[in-house]
Amino acid sequence: MEGFILLLFLTAFIPVTRAINWPPLSAFIAPPGVPLLAQEYDGFELRWKRLVFRPAEFRKEGILFAFLILYLINYFIGKRTNSNRAYAWINAHTALYASQFSTPFSANEVVADGPTDLFGFSTGRRSVHYLHTVFTLKPRHDLFQLAYSFIRGLIELDFEPKDDITLDFKLRYDAAKGPGFVWAAVNKNHLKKLREDRWDLGVFTKTTDAIRVHPTVQIMTETADINQSVLTSGAVPSLLESLKNADALQDFKSLIVTDQLPFKPDTYDAKQPLPSLLTRVRHVQLTFKAPPTSRVTAADPIIRAAFELVDALGQLYGAIALPPNHPARSAVLQAETYKKLRNTRKEWDERLEKERTAEKLAELEENKRAEKKRLEDARISKLSATEQQRLLEKERKRALRRTAGKTTVKK
Repeated sequence: MEGFILLLFLTAFIPVTRAINWPPLSAFIAPPGVPLLAQEYDGFELRWKRLVFRPAEFRKEGILFAFLILYLINYFIGKRTNSNRAYAWINAHTALYASQFSTPFSANEVVADGPTDLFGFSTGRRSVHYLHTVFTLKPRHDLFQLAYSFIRGLIELDFEPKDDITLDFKLRYDAAKGPGFVWAAVNKNHLKKLREDRWDLGVFTKTTDAIRVHPTVQIMTETADINQSVLTSGAVPSLLESLKNADALQDFKSLIVTDQLPFKPDTYDAKQPLPSLLTRVRHVQLTFKAPPTSRVTAADPIIRAAFELVDALGQLYGAIALPPNHPARSAVLQAETYKKLRNTRKEWDERLEKERTAEKLAELEENKRAEKKRLEDARISKLSATEQQRLLEKERKRALRRTAGKTTVKK
């Protein structure tokens, strides 16, 4: 933005400097003569003493200046549009957050990281460390980024710039209760990209059509028992209904329960031990497209269901103890399911450790070869020129013999 302001200043300043008839050095020695102007110009001009401005001679500068004005107007309008979308949603959900957290965030506590990214932090709820509310909006303020997104959309038909709101719950849990799991309800338009972009969904889950939801939604799970616990046991009363609600699903993208990272753990850093996949941090992440101000509350049924899901997982993970009549107490998994989840994560622990071992061995082998070559180069550098020439000739003949041994003559 600062660069464009500087360019704007220079654009405005260049015509002025070009329009001034700067006197030659002799003018400071001899009396100035009558300024000479191009006689063929007969268009509109502005004249004041030695300053003459002819607009027709500055067409390129005028076009550039007009574009900069257009860019600045779009910048402020786009930034204001993003802010209005975010704050309209925040203001519409202030009461909901206040009912769920002892320390909710409000409109005056939003942290902005540029015109497209805003963050809200809420805490003070049972079974939840915190809730991050993240706004990742389109770059409406930047004409260049908008043009790039438009052109890329023409080339990649599945490309869609992010214009999302994500509610990311970090959960409390008792590791002794057993491993977590990966489960998701995903809009089918985003299913392929999510499976490509998210390691946890692509590796741990399979799609299932065993439970009837809205035709635009696909359920992904590790085991059928998880579907029973999350959707049909009554532990989360409104979740299944909200996943059938067409109005609530207008902007829905995904609801993900995960105990794994969205990306594959880095096995290359040998200095840090690989944390076990059995004890990963657990999250519930609800993502939907940022709605226009006319329907900021359309997704409320799914948002409220997400809070119910958090309670059910808190009971399941041993983070909270709910009263006997609370529906979330029915969120249970069978012992066989825990065994499958544990075995899957142990298998991946072993696979990742093997990858790390292979990478370590390859790196050690490469270091050995590099050290051997360094020592050999140091030894050769100490030889006389004649000995070096003899050694190079010997290496050349050896290479020719190797090449001849690999060559077959066709008859």
